[in-house]
Amino acid sequence: MNIKKVLNQLMLEHNTNINKLALKLNIKPQSLRNKISRGNYSLTDFIEWLDLLQCDIQIITRDTHKIFN
Repeated sequence: MNIKKVLNQLMLEHNTNINKLALKLNIKPQSLRNKISRGNYSLTDFIEWLDLLQCDIQIITRDTHKIFN
């Protein structure tokens, strides 16, 4: 699943949209749309978006399935 689909699903689950997320980030909605659609964002940006959507990232090893938060 690509990041755009993940973000769209998370926004749907949290009853928000690009406009509301952009408002919280203090940027224009079109700027956020462009970043997401072009894949022109950093890991820091992505983590900030997830934080606003009340989500966390976990890293899970493939061999031992150990979880790192």
